Amino acid sequence: AQKYFNILKIVASVMLVIASFVLVTIYLLNNISRTVSHICGIKCGFILKKPIISLFFDAALRYLSQYDIHGVYLHVILLGVLAIFLLASGLYALCHLGIRMGNVVLCHFNVRGSSNQGIVMAAGYFLLMGLGVYFILLSLLPQYAVFGNQDWLSQTGGSPKTCYVSLIDVNDQCQATDLAMTYYTLAANFPFFGIVDYLTSWIFPLAFLFWFIYFGIFKSHQ
Repeated sequence: AQKYFNILKIVASVMLVIASFVLVTIYLLNNISRTVSHICGIKCGFILKKPIISLFFDAALRYLSQYDIHGVYLHVILLGVLAIFLLASGLYALCHLGIRMGNVVLCHFNVRGSSNQGIVMAAGYFLLMGLGVYFILLSLLPQYAVFGNQDWLSQTGGSPKTCYVSLIDVNDQCQATDLAMTYYTLAANFPFFGIVDYLTSWIFPLAFLFWFIYFGIFKSHQ
């Protein structure tokens, strides 16, 4: 039984690593789209005008939103799995790496014996992580998180066309989600927020790759 359990752990680990790299790759591709196709540049943090690359999870959720099983929409299930994966990854890092600033350990977190300060810092970290997931979804799912599966039809006819940000105020067929409107309102009214979000959107995947190499390669040989 132990042999099969170890095999299962190896398979699960490989799948999680692959999933992490896929998500980071999607994040980087969306950053490239924001840099190339934006509506206001640095003034509002390069709000994405229209994705120039069709992203896997984005396209999958838009497609699955058309189908349901006994009233349960498949896209909701996939979205829940994605959110749980992101939160579980952060919780795993919290338990095994502690709370860090760069390579400096501020606090180790142990469920059975953490200090009061450690518990407070862990709670704050988890709240920030939830807020981070809120905004990360806009990067991982730039079309689905903003418009769902909405398309629009021209008055002259033709095939349905994809909604994009510039059409929000001029096209009644393209209604943005509350998640997207909250972000756009913050970025438009507080330019500093948009700039910080844009810069950190590059820092996150680059930091992931750096620490993955550091802990996965250099630390494993020490």
